[in-house]
Amino acid sequence: MYWDATNKRWVVGDATVRLGRFAGQTGQGTNSVSIGTKAGNFSQQSNSVAIGNQAGQSNQEFNSVAIGAGAGRTSQQTSSVAIGESAGESNQDPFSVAIGDQAGNILQKTKSVAIGYFAGTSNQGSNSIAIGNEAGRSNQKPYTICINATSSNLNATGSTGRCYIKPLGDTGEIGAGTWRRVYWNDATGELSAVL
Repeated sequence: MYWDATNKRWVVGDATVRLGRFAGQTGQGTNSVSIGTKAGNFSQQSNSVAIGNQAGQSNQEFNSVAIGAGAGRTSQQTSSVAIGESAGESNQDPFSVAIGDQAGNILQKTKSVAIGYFAGTSNQGSNSIAIGNEAGRSNQKPYTICINATSSNLNATGSTGRCYIKPLGDTGEIGAGTWRRVYWNDATGELSAVL
């Protein structure tokens, strides 16, 4: 269903859904949904969903989901998910997930995950994970894990293949099982095990 501006009437029976000013206006693929002003506006490919003002606005690729104002706005690539205001807004690479306000906002790389307020906001490396408030906010290296439960940002800008966690408490208790020595850098939040 969509509004035909030329004939000034609703059209039903199409293989797409377009609802909102300029929603799905040019090149909307089959089985796609665009709801909201300029949602899926230009070149929204098949089986994609764009809901919210300017969600998936330009070049939203196959099987992608953008929900929220500005989510997946420009060049959201194949099978990516962006949920939240400006999540995955610009150049979200294939198979990536961004959930939360500004999560994965700019240049979120392939197969990365950003969950939380400003998590993985700028240039999140491929195959990386950022969870929590401002976790991996800027230039998170590929293959890193960044988990933040503090009120300030925690970046993972050291080498690739690292783990950063804040805070990390000391319970003073050791239970059964095989234990390995773990070192934690309280300044950077990096966690490293000695095998």
